[in-house]
Amino acid sequence: LSGSVLYASLIPRVFGHMDVRELSPDGNPGTANVFSVCGPKYGVPTAILEFAKGFAPVTAAWFILRPEQMGMLYVPIILAPVIGHMFSAFNHFRGGVGIATTFGTLIAVFFGTRLLVLLVIIYSLVRWGFRIKNRHKRSTIVFVTFLIGTLLLETNSVYRMAYSLLSTLILVKNRALKRRAGNVNEVTLEYE
Repeated sequence: LSGSVLYASLIPRVFGHMDVRELSPDGNPGTANVFSVCGPKYGVPTAILEFAKGFAPVTAAWFILRPEQMGMLYVPIILAPVIGHMFSAFNHFRGGVGIATTFGTLIAVFFGTRLLVLLVIIYSLVRWGFRIKNRHKRSTIVFVTFLIGTLLLETNSVYRMAYSLLSTLILVKNRALKRRAGNVNEVTLEYE
């Protein structure tokens, strides 16, 4: 349920009277589209809340349930907020890609570990180093690399399973949104 609250759709609609899904090229209720369409005024609080809806339940479960004792039963806890975002119960089971929410779960699980550092480095290089403007292409590069890194670097089978599944889901959802946008090159807006 935490993941199903689409802050990227809710915040611009409530505070700016804008529907990000209608104004974005791919119809995605996601954080990147809020920044592109609405700017940082709505993008920053959206990013924080989209991040928090992954971070809060996974962190709570970490302290309450002790994942080392749960084994593979911890995988659905990590997946739930992101799947909730992708297939929102409050939006006819349609949602965004889940990148910000995935980052929230990653911080909860891997704060200060090499897997999180790897994802931050990959994202930073792809976003600012190589300056890839197309969001769909950027997400694909980041999450293919992250999937490979997860499979090669993560020794905990629970986390390897959870983040391999999440990376795959993000890649599939990203591809579907790219098709929906008609593979049109995105115009680089002032906020990108």
